[in-house]
Amino acid sequence: MPMNHINYSQFIWQHYGPLISKNVWYWGKSLIKLNKIKHDLSFLKTCKKEKLIPKFVRFHVTPTHAIYKKAIRQCYQQILTDEIKYKKRQLTKEYHISNNLHNSKKWNVTHNRKLESLRTEYNRTQEDPHISSIDPIKNYSKRKLTTKEHSALVNGLDYVYHNPSFNEKDFISNVETFFVTLLGRCTDKYDWEEKELDENITYNLTPEQLQYAAKLRSISDRFKRNAAKECNLKTKIHKESKLVLRELAQDKSIYITRPDKGKGIVILDHDEYVNKMLEILNDPLTFKTLDHDPTIKKENKLRGTLLKMKKRGFLSEAEYKQAFPVGSHCARIYGLPKIHKSGIPLRPVMSTIGSYNYRLAKLLANKLQPLRKSKATRQFSKEINKLAKKVKPTTQNLQSHVVYQLSCNTCSAKYIGKTVRQACRRLKEHGAPTNITTIEPSQNLRRSARIAENKKFQIYYGESDTSDYEEVNPEKTITSAIQRHITSTNHKMDWINWSILDRDNHPYRLLVKESLAITENSPSLNRTTRSIPLVVYPEGSTKRTTYNKIVS
Repeated sequence: MPMNHINYSQFIWQHYGPLISKNVWYWGKSLIKLNKIKHDLSFLKTCKKEKLIPKFVRFHVTPTHAIYKKAIRQCYQQILTDEIKYKKRQLTKEYHISNNLHNSKKWNVTHNRKLESLRTEYNRTQEDPHISSIDPIKNYSKRKLTTKEHSALVNGLDYVYHNPSFNEKDFISNVETFFVTLLGRCTDKYDWEEKELDENITYNLTPEQLQYAAKLRSISDRFKRNAAKECNLKTKIHKESKLVLRELAQDKSIYITRPDKGKGIVILDHDEYVNKMLEILNDPLTFKTLDHDPTIKKENKLRGTLLKMKKRGFLSEAEYKQAFPVGSHCARIYGLPKIHKSGIPLRPVMSTIGSYNYRLAKLLANKLQPLRKSKATRQFSKEINKLAKKVKPTTQNLQSHVVYQLSCNTCSAKYIGKTVRQACRRLKEHGAPTNITTIEPSQNLRRSARIAENKKFQIYYGESDTSDYEEVNPEKTITSAIQRHITSTNHKMDWINWSILDRDNHPYRLLVKESLAITENSPSLNRTTRSIPLVVYPEGSTKRTTYNKIVS
């Protein structure tokens, strides 16, 4: 059927598809509108040029306003000018639409080319370029590894599975600190320990701030749920990997070890590994077969020699105990496969751990170590490690920024508090005896004195307990909750076995963690249920309910 002005749309649809047919229809409609706007604009410009007033511009004017004929004509001219500007904007818009219809096919080609380029790039980045494509597992056995077995072994023999746990206390303390950082303090008291028992606390929260706190709580809960799902998934994957590794370890037909050079995993048939090791042991030039085990005889002989050297003064008591052999056994031998050579030969390795002369060898190695060092070079990492071992660790009484718990020796009363200073100072404020909280006095405060005794490597963290700012005023009355408990009940607190529940260097996070500890443990000596108000998580950390399975 030939195409005419009636069936042209159907003809294009059948021969070129719906997209081309739709574009042709829009293009034709755009051309018609474009031509109409051109004619309208030409008509308006001609009227303005010949000072003619079209009928759509005129409006009715009463005879009483005929005296304003000049102003009315100026108004007509202004309306005509505005209409010409409007038609020009319409013409520009229609030109853009027409050009877009012309370029639609070109756009489709460009977008398809971009999509193909992005798909190629995505497929290429699926393989991490930083991860080597070389498989670290060399399987020379008859057993074919499954996908789960390969994923469990690909991390290496020394891979340690971490514990995927979610620290809810740290999360809540960070969220509360974030909210307070945005809004400022929520109450008129920085620390509720400074509050009197009958003093009311004024909250500085507006309804809008409470609304934002609810939104932050919703976002935080969603994050906690997603984190819990992720932790459960990691735990499940780790559990499956451990089961797979246990099954591989129980398979006696294969032998899993590491290569001779480099890192990786090598899997050999157990029989093949044993045969290669027997070939090495059967070499008469290297090894010899013995009818008996001489370990005990050699151990007793070495003991006698060490005892004689000790009596003659060649060995000190500490060196004698270090080299003295106990419970010795024969040295072990194993082989590491040389995967870079044909036939995969084994390199024999003799492990003397636990043998009769192993402890003596370690002693001699330490004695000979200074002779192996060059005077021109120094191993700074080892020197720093030696210095770090000499530094005295910080005792519990000298630690700061902690949440602590004190218990009563007579009853079950407990107290939970926090301090940003040294714990011994805070305990002294609670009324602890001086002999318990005494700090070791500082020595060698002068630089010359420290240099003179530098060889002793003695470092002191404490400060003098007799300093002016630390001296306790005997006339000052201690009014803490612990002291009131001691006074009212005549009980004794356990000042020695106090414990640290949590720690944080940020002051407000430390307050939040103290509040969480008070909410969780409910100590009877604390005056308030928490140290600061918790806005986002007022109930504190949630406790998981544990169920015991009853076996009938």
